[in-house]
Amino acid sequence: MLTKYIYLLFSIFFIFGCASNTQYRTKEIIAELDKPAQSPVKKQAVQVVATPETDKQREIQTKEQDQEITTQINNLIIKKDFEGLKQLTEKDPNLVNYIQDEELRLMLTGPKGMKVGDIRKLLTKGKSEMIIVSLIKRVQVPYKEFTLEEIETLTKMELTEKTISAMIDVTTELLKDERRRKEQEFYQTENKRLMEQKAQPQTIVQTNNQNNNSQLQDKATEILLQEGSKMLLKSLFR
Repeated sequence: MLTKYIYLLFSIFFIFGCASNTQYRTKEIIAELDKPAQSPVKKQAVQVVATPETDKQREIQTKEQDQEITTQINNLIIKKDFEGLKQLTEKDPNLVNYIQDEELRLMLTGPKGMKVGDIRKLLTKGKSEMIIVSLIKRVQVPYKEFTLEEIETLTKMELTEKTISAMIDVTTELLKDERRRKEQEFYQTENKRLMEQKAQPQTIVQTNNQNNNSQLQDKATEILLQEGSKMLLKSLFR
């Protein structure tokens, strides 16, 4: 009998101990849930900020690229390599802007097979002006927005008013397309940048001998370019 009472007493103590433990653990869980939620750590966005150094480096790279293209085109003109020059401008029509001679630059303006020089060739061979105008209207690449001076040069190159007008009209229509308009704006921005670079004064420290040699070399290159341009114009689209 005594054993039963002792067993009962131990059972009561055990139940109260478990209950107390469970109550304590429950309080811990409630306290944990009541804690304010911690906001996640925000990752700082890495933003590349344009600095004067990066802008200057980009400007130097652009100048170097422009110089490489100019040198490449001038070498072709000096060598009187018309086919090489024609292929180069057909691959990228905007490279004609690097040609200094206005008449040669206009001759190579336009899409492949219907450049200004091709139109002049068709006219001199006696092809129908009406057919030539129809062919111009069929092109999918704009010529350019000719200035009044360039239109006068085209007239001196024996292009008729109807063919010049057709080139202007087809260019205007093609530029109505938004994508082509954006491209044209980009090219204009690039041309403006090139002009601004040419207008900026450059400080160059040179000795008198180096300066004289550079001037003589530039003069010789200019003469070779003029002679090369004349030879190319004589044989152009013949």
